[in-house]
Amino acid sequence: WRDVVPHSKSADQPHSNSVLKASMPSLKSSIRYTYRHETTDHKMVPTKGVFVKSSTEIAGFGGDVRFGKLEGCGRVHVPISSSVTASLGCFGGLLVPLGEGMKCFGTPSLLNDRFFHRGFRDLRIRGFTEFGPTDEGDAIGGDSYYTVGGSVAYTPPIEIFKDNNIRLHAFANAGNMQLLSDGDGDVLSRVAKLASKDEVKASVGVGVIAPISIGRFEINLVAPVTRDQRDFLPEIRFRWALDSDFS
Repeated sequence: WRDVVPHSKSADQPHSNSVLKASMPSLKSSIRYTYRHETTDHKMVPTKGVFVKSSTEIAGFGGDVRFGKLEGCGRVHVPISSSVTASLGCFGGLLVPLGEGMKCFGTPSLLNDRFFHRGFRDLRIRGFTEFGPTDEGDAIGGDSYYTVGGSVAYTPPIEIFKDNNIRLHAFANAGNMQLLSDGDGDVLSRVAKLASKDEVKASVGVGVIAPISIGRFEINLVAPVTRDQRDFLPEIRFRWALDSDFS
């Protein structure tokens, strides 16, 4: 059993219609299978190895929610030298709500089943004001998304850096998120937006990464490569982020 309860906003900034429409209880019964394969030498700051994870969820075994949901990620880390590592990674997900007669995208997806961005892991996204569908300033999530990224990390020959696995890195990321089950046009036109240069977000930057007791910490100097009218942040700015489940 789930429910969406909007947090209070100011009187001159009411919740969007999308959030208000989603403010209702629902009952979900589902099964999920997760596959994981990892050969990396460090969970938070790997220097070599491969990490692959996928999750498949099917809902509709009772309750009033029916959908299929796939999500996966993969990373490859290759040592260039004893102090330099090149990394390439990608994430992706697809949510297919099932309507009458098990018709794919036959009904809008529910807000609490959609994908939302997850900080620096998806795009070092804190360099942007928004990523993915919004309505009147409220993030409403997406039915599909992808992000790709590459980075080069370097461990300086300084004792405090080497002893604590602190690394410097440079990175580039790009990605997009779209709402396929509810919006303007048909599903195929919305799928096409995933690769549209006008919709894709991208960023580059440099920073410091460090493993700490509660996760992977990053502080980065981020520059958005693509911008639109929603991205009112300065061209370049420092951002920090913490990810407790980098892998």
